[in-house]
Amino acid sequence: MTLGRVLFDSRLRASTRTRQRPPAPRPARTCAAVPARRLGLEGRIVVAPGLKPGGGGAADGAASGRADVVVCNPPWLPGRPASALEMGVHDEDSAMPGGFLAGLGPHLRPGGEGWLIMSDLAEHLGLRTREELLRLVETAGPRVVYRTDVRPRHRRSRDASDPLYAARAAETISLWRLTTYPQVERQPPHGPE
Repeated sequence: MTLGRVLFDSRLRASTRTRQRPPAPRPARTCAAVPARRLGLEGRIVVAPGLKPGGGGAADGAASGRADVVVCNPPWLPGRPASALEMGVHDEDSAMPGGFLAGLGPHLRPGGEGWLIMSDLAEHLGLRTREELLRLVETAGPRVVYRTDVRPRHRRSRDASDPLYAARAAETISLWRLTTYPQVERQPPHGPE
């Protein structure tokens, strides 16, 4: 099951897929729209530029300007991209997740969540520490609602001849669910006593 299907099976009104470096070239916009079309969800996903601190960016193109869920799946390796192709792999100074976290609040409907999908591959390659990632999440403002981790099952994570095998075999991918809304204490249901 794809992440997109999980999102929309939960009866969300809208989601925003973002591109960090606007304007997104036509192939990138097409690539972002293909999964939505394949899942029959075109009317429920908005493809927009990346979030900016202070509210500019992503959901500005959405009719309401806000979404139930805003998803960010940034490049996982810190570093300066040397080509357009590498922009999908390298993110200098973790600018994309930092911008996403700092700009998330104005793009969420009440009770909405930002979903940050991050791999720890950079940590296994010595390109970032776990502390750097945790500091980024903790200092940006949104509150962590939940985090879940999965191990990749792709071919390269099991291919001992791959030069990055050790790092890929140890890799964990995390889904960080975040919100800018205050935590609400749930009251127990009232019934006959």
